[in-house]
Amino acid sequence: METVTLVVQARQQTGKGVARRLRGAGELPAVLYGNGSTRA
Repeated sequence: METVTLVVQARQQTGKGVARRLRGAGELPAVLYGNGSTRA
């Protein structure tokens, strides 16, 4: 199985307009869930 590495950074702003601007800039806004996560 191939391993995929993602480069991520926390967003400072939230909302539909911010997400649309990120997508327009070629980025992919997402929500990351996981065991031991301390940020929502």
